[in-house]
Amino acid sequence: MGDNPQHLTTADFNKDGRLDIVVNANNEHQIRFVSSAGVGPTFLAPLAVKAGTAPAALAVGDFNQDGKKDVAVLNPADDQVSILIAAGGKQFKVPVAYAVGDGPTGLVAADVNGDKKLDLVVSNTIGDDVSVLLGNGNGTFQAAVHYTMGNGPQNVLVKDINGDKKLDIITPNFFDDTIGIRLGNGDGTFGDTKTYIGANASTYLHVQDVNGDKKTDLIFTEPGADKIHLRINTTPTGASTPSFLAATSYAVGDAPSSLITTDLNGDGKQDVVVTNGNSNDISIVMGTGSGAFAPAVNVPVGNTPSAVIAGDFNKDGKMDLFVANKNSASLTLLRGKGTGAFFAPISIDTGHSPQYLAAADMNGDGKLDLLVNSLTENEIRLVFQV
Repeated sequence: MGDNPQHLTTADFNKDGRLDIVVNANNEHQIRFVSSAGVGPTFLAPLAVKAGTAPAALAVGDFNQDGKKDVAVLNPADDQVSILIAAGGKQFKVPVAYAVGDGPTGLVAADVNGDKKLDLVVSNTIGDDVSVLLGNGNGTFQAAVHYTMGNGPQNVLVKDINGDKKLDIITPNFFDDTIGIRLGNGDGTFGDTKTYIGANASTYLHVQDVNGDKKTDLIFTEPGADKIHLRINTTPTGASTPSFLAATSYAVGDAPSSLITTDLNGDGKQDVVVTNGNSNDISIVMGTGSGAFAPAVNVPVGNTPSAVIAGDFNKDGKMDLFVANKNSASLTLLRGKGTGAFFAPISIDTGHSPQYLAAADMNGDGKLDLLVNSLTENEIRLVFQV
């Protein structure tokens, strides 16, 4: 797949009903699209797409409202985000770059002003802020507006924290051990930053309702302590100041780096999957539905796992996982048994160091495809499922 992929995302790019994969390749200024085929699932050879210098985080969405999946890719070396508009089939137009803040690390596509057009929100670690780029609905974006968040925001989430049906911005701030929240006004602007106790040098934060009360809770990593932390959201609907319970901690593997939530066993309760960079495994933390979790079960993957995505890749009704292994130039596929356990891992050689992943049906065939970054080749790779 090329050299040094770091970010992946997925969508159905060629509209064959199957999700394809996009991987970045930093050295060649490209991303690569890889289609998947068969029941395994199996994937076609990767399609490389130029994506600016050292492509990193990925976001998939229909930015020009033509029914095709487009891709946004961060270029941290240039402090830019590149927009790749789908041209049909597996082709993309020449990337168009937009300036963001200093040291961009996290990227989300969401409609933050309620106009039914996708916007972009970027966390800027060096600039201590986020950049909001409002979408015009035709594949172009307005100039970035910057909002300070805290010291060193590592990634960014866009969710409704206070239940007012307006999207808010949340970041974990690495250098001051806080979580920053800006409540949305619903028009693409945001209120003042409110900060909350996070974790020591937290690198990743995820938000999800884990106790079924329809409020978005916070889950974040603490790599130095080999833990994840949960703060239950207690914010009254529409309140101007979010509130949370004190953190509850759960032990995971060595140096947790990223996490997702998904329902691994079909019980309607959210589970947590954590990548552990030093122990070369992922932690499966099953949810009880009450805001508590069972002890972690660690599953070996490749060397230095950096990202994980969930999806039913073989369409058997059970959740599978793909893991990007940054230092073993591979992806690991874990096919779910529907119980929270997995069949033996399948290692897929990428030829580069993947760090970021995404999954989506990129070609409209109903199957999940993969998007993977490759920092050393300056491209992302789209991997279509067949």
